[in-house]
Amino acid sequence: MNPTNPLDQLRDMHLPPPPGFWPPAPGWWLLALLAVALTAMALWWWRQRRSANRYRREALALLNSLTNQQDFSLNDIVQLIRRTAKTANPKTSWHTLPAAALLQKLDEFNKGALTAAFASSESEDPQVVFSNLAATLYSGKAANHSQQQQEVLIKAARRWIATHKRGQLL
Repeated sequence: MNPTNPLDQLRDMHLPPPPGFWPPAPGWWLLALLAVALTAMALWWWRQRRSANRYRREALALLNSLTNQQDFSLNDIVQLIRRTAKTANPKTSWHTLPAAALLQKLDEFNKGALTAAFASSESEDPQVVFSNLAATLYSGKAANHSQQQQEVLIKAARRWIATHKRGQLL
């Protein structure tokens, strides 16, 4: 070692410490704020939608409990459809329609499934079919309907309750 040589007195280069994780750059703060805002909006939308469709869940649960009973009548199902429609859109008065007209609208929604199940012949007028069905519903003779006819009405009611648009009821 030569004390007069100035290069021998140099030390190794000191590197600065690596950048820390915290605090993040402003762009990351904006991204985090955007993520929180989007999550809050998604939760709000989900709660609004869930709240708006609560009547559907309750109607479907009531329909399931009705159909699990041994002594239910088809009139109970028609009344459930009326209550669901009134809850879905209380400003309309179509839920006050006669049963025949209500069943015909339900049939139109289900693409003729009720007409096919309840018609006594292929050429029978749907108006007559639903008038006869409404008469039997309110006369207490609903027990005369076959199991298949009951299942068709239950399936049509379940499909309508689950999929109808709130503004366009039937």
